[in-house]
Amino acid sequence: MLYFLTDRIRLADPDTGLLIMILLYTAGMVATAVLGGRLSDRSGRR
Repeated sequence: MLYFLTDRIRLADPDTGLLIMILLYTAGMVATAVLGGRLSDRSGRR
């Protein structure tokens, strides 16, 4: 991934870009888990 960010995207600091991507992915996963849990609770399924 660092090679992609460096060579194709041409980021000056690919480490920071990778950190931001990981944080966005984690936030998306948490949001999906919370919303999925609420929908599951409303439908009465486990």
